[in-house]
Amino acid sequence: MGKEKIRISTENLYVGLVVPNKKALSRLIGDPYKGGKMLKGREKRIWPCYLTYRKLEGNAIEITEIFNPPKPMPAKENAIYTKDIELIITNALSNMKSKTLSLSKTNWYILLGLANESYRKPKDAYESNGLIYPQDWLTDDFYSNCNNKLGSIFTPAIKSMANRGIITHSSPWYIVEVDVLVAEDKWADVLEKSRIATEDEARKIAEVREQVRHDLGYADIPFSKKLKYQNEVDKRIRAMYNWYTIFQRVEIKHTGEYAIDIVSQMVLEERKAKLNELAISEVKKIFSDYCAKNKSINGKVRVNGKELLPKVYTEKQHEFTEVVLAIE
Repeated sequence: MGKEKIRISTENLYVGLVVPNKKALSRLIGDPYKGGKMLKGREKRIWPCYLTYRKLEGNAIEITEIFNPPKPMPAKENAIYTKDIELIITNALSNMKSKTLSLSKTNWYILLGLANESYRKPKDAYESNGLIYPQDWLTDDFYSNCNNKLGSIFTPAIKSMANRGIITHSSPWYIVEVDVLVAEDKWADVLEKSRIATEDEARKIAEVREQVRHDLGYADIPFSKKLKYQNEVDKRIRAMYNWYTIFQRVEIKHTGEYAIDIVSQMVLEERKAKLNELAISEVKKIFSDYCAKNKSINGKVRVNGKELLPKVYTEKQHEFTEVVLAIE
């Protein structure tokens, strides 16, 4: 059985109210912890979401502010990404009428400043910058590592927000049926005509995707083969279910239980730049560490069945990192 959620109530408080001590305040706001380490922890982490106070003579305290709705409980101090991600996401949600935003993971990464627009189509970025695009086995290695790293930044952050009651999140599948389309439809029109898959339809999607992955002989879908994989999935679902295409989104919704800390666009850009710097550093470290740990007898590193000098490997993957992650 899960731990009961303790809810603080400020209905018995008003600004200027003086109470004899913290124990009395604890009783007024309905917090069952009356003393000890537990109370000190809640006083520092939870009470500031609902109120502020100042100390008077002796043990007496005066209420100086009351927050209604309350502020969200802050992320833990060691969550280096979560605070900035929370600020960016909640401000984005505040601009939506439904307080809901549904994006692909890649688009969430771009919104947060973890990657730039080139993350979707790296080849175009290489060509526009006059660079030589890496071979498939290198791009596959890059995206396999980078997707894992960005996911390890994004997913714990939204789970933390959900655990603190700030948001709810889900990853529904969307279906576009053949019958709703017309010849003039562009991709944006196709997306507009999508609908969320039912539980049974989501199961069918999973079965088709797994069968295609098995038939193509992939343990995981490499980046260079994603288009081939998706085309085959679409071909089969059209034949089997008369669906034109399918896609998945991460949907995040503000619960409304807590106030949103609205900040300026300049502050948001600063937070994105900070996240971008951290993401680039973390991703580059993956490739540097790989070389340090995996040198073969002839001094080369082996990646996806190919051998490369460690210096060449790190230079190529660090360049890739800058091209698709760095924001101006």
